Amino acid sequence: MDQGKEKDYDMLGFILSGQVRMKIYSFLLKKPSFAYEIAQENALNISSVQRSIKELEANDVIKCLNPNRIRRKFYQLTIKAQKLEKEVLERIKCPYGK
Repeated sequence: MDQGKEKDYDMLGFILSGQVRMKIYSFLLKKPSFAYEIAQENALNISSVQRSIKELEANDVIKCLNPNRIRRKFYQLTIKAQKLEKEVLERIKCPYGK
């Protein structure tokens, strides 16, 4: 099996294995955003969002566009993560099949 494909499925599984990660992913599909915007718009606890953002960054799902800032960091999906949009959204809508 192609190594690139395996990594895509690893990333897909990682995104789908957490409710907060799925919400962050879905929100960042619309536009790059700050952590507090993600938390407010999804009615999530900011500390949960920040923890999930660190996990998503460590797994190359999102990247910080202004990493030198201490506050108000701006995040977007990586190109690799954007390529999983269809698979993620299909599974979010119907997580256990038809």
